[in-house]
Amino acid sequence: MTFPTSYRFEDHFWSPHAFDDGDISDYRAGLSVLYEKMQQGCVECDEIAHFLRQRIAIEELYASKLADLSQLKPNPGGFGRDDGASLRQTFENIKAESEQLGRCHRQLADNISVMVLQPLVRFADEHRRRVQSGMNELDGAVRDFEKKASARGMMQASKHVCCELADHAESVIMAEKARLNDVDYMIENPRPAFVRLGPLSFSTERELDAFLGRLQQSVPMEDVRYSLFGVYKHSVNGELLAQWLLQSCREQLKSLRAAEEVGQAMINNGYLKVVGMGGTFQARANHYYQWRRLAPDPEEEEHRKLRAAADDADDAYHQAVSRAEQARMLVEQHLMTYYHAMNQAERERIEEVRSSFTNLAVALSNIMTVTQAVCDRMVVYLEAMRTDFDMQYFVQQYRTGPYSPRPIIYENYYHSPASDQVFGIPIEEQARVMQTKIPPFVAKCLSLIEKELHSLSNEAKQRMWIAPLQLPVVHRLRCTVNTGEPITLKQLRQFDVNTVVGALRLYLMELPDCLCTSSLYEPVKALYRKGGDNIDARFAALRSMLTTMPSANFYTLNRLIEHLYNLAISTSADDGYLASLGMTLGPSILRPEYVTRVNFHDRHPQRLVRDLIAAFRVIFSPIHRSSIVSLG
Repeated sequence: MTFPTSYRFEDHFWSPHAFDDGDISDYRAGLSVLYEKMQQGCVECDEIAHFLRQRIAIEELYASKLADLSQLKPNPGGFGRDDGASLRQTFENIKAESEQLGRCHRQLADNISVMVLQPLVRFADEHRRRVQSGMNELDGAVRDFEKKASARGMMQASKHVCCELADHAESVIMAEKARLNDVDYMIENPRPAFVRLGPLSFSTERELDAFLGRLQQSVPMEDVRYSLFGVYKHSVNGELLAQWLLQSCREQLKSLRAAEEVGQAMINNGYLKVVGMGGTFQARANHYYQWRRLAPDPEEEEHRKLRAAADDADDAYHQAVSRAEQARMLVEQHLMTYYHAMNQAERERIEEVRSSFTNLAVALSNIMTVTQAVCDRMVVYLEAMRTDFDMQYFVQQYRTGPYSPRPIIYENYYHSPASDQVFGIPIEEQARVMQTKIPPFVAKCLSLIEKELHSLSNEAKQRMWIAPLQLPVVHRLRCTVNTGEPITLKQLRQFDVNTVVGALRLYLMELPDCLCTSSLYEPVKALYRKGGDNIDARFAALRSMLTTMPSANFYTLNRLIEHLYNLAISTSADDGYLASLGMTLGPSILRPEYVTRVNFHDRHPQRLVRDLIAAFRVIFSPIHRSSIVSLG
């Protein structure tokens, strides 16, 4: 079975760079080029219609002149004098032939109007409406995506700032706690289970902390400035502190002296520090004491607020990523639909113009033999006109890049993005996090596909790898598994095998680098540029290049090509099918780091895919796996 090469707009009019330094996909780049070309098609239809109107006007004028010529009156001094002469009758017949020729040209003008001009004008109006209405809908979807993607960027920046502030505040709190709770001091002077502060006793440390917390909340604190020692923050008046102790502990403290003993015990145990000189507690209004430990610590409260703010910012960022990702997938669905519609519309336009020219030729062929030469030339011109060639020229001259979706990745502040999603994450990173040779999603998809192949015809087996992506249902599968949770066959069985194949193809497209890595693009290009008939040497060079790939990439490539090789063998695939696989999978297997006008027309990625499948056993079997593992 042969699969002709297809130039579909949905495969070629995307961002000119597969992965660039931009933060979001620039969907307008390819869309603008395509829309401009579609508008050019509308202008071309108008040009053809103008040409036809001019041709009709000329034919009508010519017919009118021929009719006037046939009505010329005989000159009385000439043929008017010779009624019976045979020469006059011959002349009259010639004039009558002019009238007949005029009727033919008038009929030609009518035929061009009815058969050519009117159908073309109706088609051109409808074509212009389709192009413009689809563009209007897309513009809103693209604007919505750009707005949400921009909001996601601002949320990400806000999240980073909040996380940094929270981390800094926590580090300050930990340092302060370490200073106040010196480990060596606690080991050498362990606090007894029964704690005393002068006459006061506490059965537990928590009870003591609660007592100190009430004391700090009840007795006003102030900042005390000494000219020699500076400012003492969180300081209390000795008299006020003693009064509170006497009021709150009437049963245990019977005198001012007892209250001063409690104050002295708090100094000795490091809860208070004398402001100024000395180390004795006195219940006087002009004596101040600084709290060395606050309960609760305002800075500690602040760090909790900052951490809560960081968590809120991360949630907002996560939601913004989800909204932007949904908008991205939706706009790509709209783009796919619009590109497909414009692909069909452009094909229909070319066919309509071709039909118009054919009808024009038919109309011209109905007039006198003198136009036969013109008709013959037009037929030659029409035979040289090929729709597929025009479509190929359209794409090759104006395409901006292959379909290379760039997913918006959720980047957790503390762990690898591979823990939160599957699509858009480098294969090496997935394999490292999941501790597998190949990403689990690839393994699960291929396993399910191979289990379902027995129920499909050979044609269905082959077509599922080259059919256009059905993005709406493929995106639903993507959303189902792109959560960071383990992927199961049960999840994949919710979708048909064509959708699973489409999701696997989309996964390969969304990788930040191609499967063979872009570093091999130029070496492979140089290998195929050399040409030659020494196939063994080419395969040996490919084997050598494959050994330089990261291990996860190699094992994934090996598994994918093995599946395609078995599929080609079991379905007796011909060269045409292998060429179609190369067109479909080539950019996912091997693509340059940047797509430019220089490498637009490179064909070696397709040739590489064809060689890898056709000579799978020859290329992959001799490679020592140990040499691959060491490269991971």
